Amino acid sequence: MNTITLYGADWCPDCRRAKAFLKDNNIEYAFIDVELDKEATSKVEEINNGKRIIPTLIISEISYTNPDNIVLSSVLGNTNQLDESTPFSINQNVNYYYTLNDKNIFTFEAQHLL
Repeated sequence: MNTITLYGADWCPDCRRAKAFLKDNNIEYAFIDVELDKEATSKVEEINNGKRIIPTLIISEISYTNPDNIVLSSVLGNTNQLDESTPFSINQNVNYYYTLNDKNIFTFEAQHLL
């Protein structure tokens, strides 16, 4: 089981997004407000090379600085990320040219969309 600690602040929109993501996916975490806990502020600055970047999450002893929901999904595994996914397509093109002589040039083009 992952142990999750989220360092952030109540005024931070990215912190609120990360907390909402964890809550929506029924993932337990400990929230530490860096505005109220100076030791937490020092820890965040230590993790981020002297910068106070929030949210900073510690998941199973590995730090993640301001991860988006897709990163959280990939780290935490089975989460509901349908709202975050974007549609994609794969295009395959084939072009074939054949020159019989100066007056007869043939072309074949095909496209397949997935």
